[in-house]
Amino acid sequence: MEKYCYKLRKQLQEERVKISQFKYILYDDRYKTLFCQIPKVASTNWRRMFLILSGKMNTTDPGQLKSFDVHKTYDKHIKVLGDLNPEQIRYRLKNYFKFVIVREPFERLLSAYRNKFGNLSKSNLYFHKRFGRRIVKKYRPNAKEQSLITGSDVTFGEFVQYILDPNRKEPLNEHWTEYHKLCLPCIVHYDYIGKYETLTEDSAAIIDRMRASDVIEFPERSATYHHKKTENYLYDYFKHLSPKTMLKLWKFYYPDFLLFNYTLPKSLHNLTNLANYL
Repeated sequence: MEKYCYKLRKQLQEERVKISQFKYILYDDRYKTLFCQIPKVASTNWRRMFLILSGKMNTTDPGQLKSFDVHKTYDKHIKVLGDLNPEQIRYRLKNYFKFVIVREPFERLLSAYRNKFGNLSKSNLYFHKRFGRRIVKKYRPNAKEQSLITGSDVTFGEFVQYILDPNRKEPLNEHWTEYHKLCLPCIVHYDYIGKYETLTEDSAAIIDRMRASDVIEFPERSATYHHKKTENYLYDYFKHLSPKTMLKLWKFYYPDFLLFNYTLPKSLHNLTNLANYL
């Protein structure tokens, strides 16, 4: 990790970190643990774990905590490192067990797109209005009035255009922000970096390191869960991107690929020539 941080030092510029940038790192003083939450990488389930550890829930079963409540109703029980003063932050960074869970970057990007723009559930109205309408207006020539009003039919190509736009003035939403900007891995020296691809095993190991196995257990997916994995959709979506756009997207997320030891998914190898960057 240190070698890659040195290699990317100019690009990351993490020496200018502000306290507000620690807002994605949760902490628990009793178990002396820090966790950087990355949306679309089991973050909701880990918030459930931290809520149970807080002792403020009426259950020890994470399955009883609904997603909406985890992010809204019970948010007041979640402790965030960014709310502390510099001295308190430094103490916890030095003395607490620190972990993060990551995922293949393009798979996580597609998962975020499909979750926020791939369905019309009421929970996504915010994203359609806040981002969708703006994306359609700027990146779709001759857009229909209905699309401009709802912003609910953003294509993956338009979504990628928005992310890569050099003139975009607003910061990216955390669901597609780069890992290194959310979790500052060159500043925060994580003791354990788990992978979404080995989530069950890594979560068990993390809970054991926390010495909390008598209190929490990471929830397993139901045996009736049959959704197609996001990785199986990668080619279907990315094949519509031009080789030039693919290269730009790869460069944009390159620090995350490098820092967390990921390579371009095999299903995308034939879409563009990234030989000089792999």
